[in-house]
Amino acid sequence: MYGDINFCENPQTICTGPSELKWIAGIFFWTSEVETYTDYKKWVDEFIEFGCADDPVKLDESPECETLFTYASGIVNRGCPDPGDGGCPGCM
Repeated sequence: MYGDINFCENPQTICTGPSELKWIAGIFFWTSEVETYTDYKKWVDEFIEFGCADDPVKLDESPECETLFTYASGIVNRGCPDPGDGGCPGCM
């Protein structure tokens, strides 16, 4: 698939090429960076245990339901789930 695209010579092709490439790159990032994070499975398990997946009201109102989203978005946007007082290692 996409054997005619040289990503080494043209890495911007992920953004300028076929729209499917953005999805493929996003899925690769998610599975290689977010899902491999040490506590990711624990956060998903807690999300399910707290009933966040089954109850839209609880999802909107329960702080326990925010943990998965807060930490996952932190990994995506900052490179770590929670910067704490010292900030994320390696973050600018």
